[in-house]
Amino acid sequence: MDSESAEPIAFPPNTGQLDEDADMSDVPATAHHEHQNATAAPESTAEEDQDMDGQGSTAHASGSASAKRPRQFERNKANVRVADLEERAETIEVKISEKISKALKRAEVEHVLKISELHSDIQGLKEDKTGLARTAAERAILIETLEDTVTELQKEIGGYKNSASKHAQDLQTVSEIMNDAVEERDALRSEVTDLREYKSGQEANASHGASLLEEANNTIQSLKDSFEQRSVEQANLDAANETTIQNLKNKAIAACKEKEEALESRQLVSEQILELEKTLKFTQQHVSDVEAQRDELSKELEALRSMNMKFSDRVKEAQEERVQIDLTHQEELRVANAKTAEAEERQTRVTEKLTQAEEKLAHVGEKLIEAEEELSNLQSAKDVLETAAISTDASMRSLQARIEEADRLGQQLSVDKTLAETEVRRLQDLGDGLQAECQRLLDAKDGDIESLKNIASERFQEKVVENDLLHNRNESLLEKITELEDARFKDASNSFEKEAWTDDALKQAETLKSSLNAEQQKVSTLEAALQHRSEEVEELREENGVFGRQNDRLLQEVKRYQDRLDQYDEEFEVQNGLLLQTQEDRDAAEAQAKQEIEVGSRNLTSPSRLKLPKPRI
Repeated sequence: MDSESAEPIAFPPNTGQLDEDADMSDVPATAHHEHQNATAAPESTAEEDQDMDGQGSTAHASGSASAKRPRQFERNKANVRVADLEERAETIEVKISEKISKALKRAEVEHVLKISELHSDIQGLKEDKTGLARTAAERAILIETLEDTVTELQKEIGGYKNSASKHAQDLQTVSEIMNDAVEERDALRSEVTDLREYKSGQEANASHGASLLEEANNTIQSLKDSFEQRSVEQANLDAANETTIQNLKNKAIAACKEKEEALESRQLVSEQILELEKTLKFTQQHVSDVEAQRDELSKELEALRSMNMKFSDRVKEAQEERVQIDLTHQEELRVANAKTAEAEERQTRVTEKLTQAEEKLAHVGEKLIEAEEELSNLQSAKDVLETAAISTDASMRSLQARIEEADRLGQQLSVDKTLAETEVRRLQDLGDGLQAECQRLLDAKDGDIESLKNIASERFQEKVVENDLLHNRNESLLEKITELEDARFKDASNSFEKEAWTDDALKQAETLKSSLNAEQQKVSTLEAALQHRSEEVEELREENGVFGRQNDRLLQEVKRYQDRLDQYDEEFEVQNGLLLQTQEDRDAAEAQAKQEIEVGSRNLTSPSRLKLPKPRI
């Protein structure tokens, strides 16, 4: 019978199954109610004991009739207590469901705020995309980093919304993300260091090219000065030759006027004419040697011209190759932009799918709230919670499928990034080849300038020697003419031969003048060639200036990327601080909830709160 009276008593539910956010503010009220029930129970039992003692003598006679009333009273009291406990459990359950709904709404608001922040970050990245068009490799790395960051943040948000138990995994994932970001930052810093080293090398090459250009300009200036000096000397020689020719003409006229007087010195003149013929032969031989040297100079000039044509062809080929490289680079930039747009579209689709998954999760949460509101007891609430957990697992599996799809898209983006890096390396190799070709052309031009300098100095020395020889010949001719003038009064025979000799001398003078004019033309040709070389040197100087401006632009790009890396470091530090603060708040909330649950459990399960009626023996 005692077992029957204790059977309908319902013990309080296991408070360990309640949510961590449940509010235990209603514990004092329920405790006061239990205290009243507990104080009422001893009084009734005392009265029953007195009745049982007073009726001890007649208990055997009317024992069966009087024992049913206390048992019924105890059963009714136990039923009332069970109803009270069930009502309190329903109240606690309703409050727990309200807290859960508030927590879900708060998490949804935080999720919307984080999504808006992420969208604003993505919009800022889209605005900054125009500044990253010239560096496809860095842009691909940054896009991949941002996409990984967005994906990991979305995973973290989903894990935070699903359950609090996933926070440890989310924190581990975020730490891995930060480690990856630090590694990427170190990689970018190493790339920045490489670019700075490349820029220093370019500056060294530019300074070396500038020194070479300065030396070439000095050489050209010295050659110009030597040619000017030579031109002045040649002009002086021309003036002296003109004076000599004029003197010869005057003397020939005087000889024509005095040919009758020169008949007496015919024999002497004949001997001198023989000597002059020998001299003329020697002069003709010298003229032939000069013509041979002129032919050699013309051949060397033709060789230099062919070499210049080859260098011009090489320069044209280099320019065409540079234009082709620029076109290829522009095409690759267009392809990279198209791939970036496609990646953004894929990211938008992934975001939409994640939004749909979040809507499904919200719908599941609403269904969970409705199911919790319709619970009648703790056992059914437990079953509904298990069902909701199963549906949540299904949603998690669908979300995991979405995340795997996002990972697949990330792998596709990594493949695109690898292709872009390959193209960038190919462009860098082409640029290095072009730079090596330009350096080779510069070295070849330096060698040509040095060879021209040596050839010009050799020709100048030869021309100086030839001018000295011509000057000596002219002096010897003047001496012979003076001797002839001295002897014309002694021997004036054969005036016709003397006139022929004078004509030959005039012809010889004209020939010498024409050879001097030819040499002057050669000098002007060499000056034109030197002018052409100086123009090529100026073009090379302009190209070096262009390379310097390109190095400056590279430095600006490196500085901008360094600023961007610093900004990303600050953002990662801020997010890490927020995550740590969230973890601390969650730990504090868990500790507080556990403490409140333990206090409530002790209050509900203490013997002073639950006083059962004493069983009758």
